[in-house]
Amino acid sequence: MERDKTVHFIFDFMPELHRKLFKGMKHDYTRHQVRLLHFVEKDGENSMKHYGQKLLISKPNMSTLVDRMVEDSLIERLYDPKDRRVVRIKVSETGKKVLRSHEELMKETIKEKLIPISDEEIKVLNDSLEVIKKIFNKIGE
Repeated sequence: MERDKTVHFIFDFMPELHRKLFKGMKHDYTRHQVRLLHFVEKDGENSMKHYGQKLLISKPNMSTLVDRMVEDSLIERLYDPKDRRVVRIKVSETGKKVLRSHEELMKETIKEKLIPISDEEIKVLNDSLEVIKKIFNKIGE
């Protein structure tokens, strides 16, 4: 029963957290574009299929997303010399700059949202987040 309660809490809390922290944040790229940049930088060069599965995006939608990002010089397509059907992607230098800029914007937005929180509440929040992080590290990917 406690696990069901946890599932419901996470299910309700995560979107609410995102709304509260990032509502009204202005940026030039879609959520999927930023997430793809983040995954590709973190995981390194890999197949479009790999990233489509991570983003839960169909193959046609993934192709459209990558087409747009290649056009904007955010991502580079690489063809496997052993099998041209396999298309790998990597973050371009422009994509890395965009990702850093977006991360800085998100950090500044979060800092602004935390202004009304007292130092004592920030300490409690930090301690709580440390516990949550330790627990979630047990889950893996």
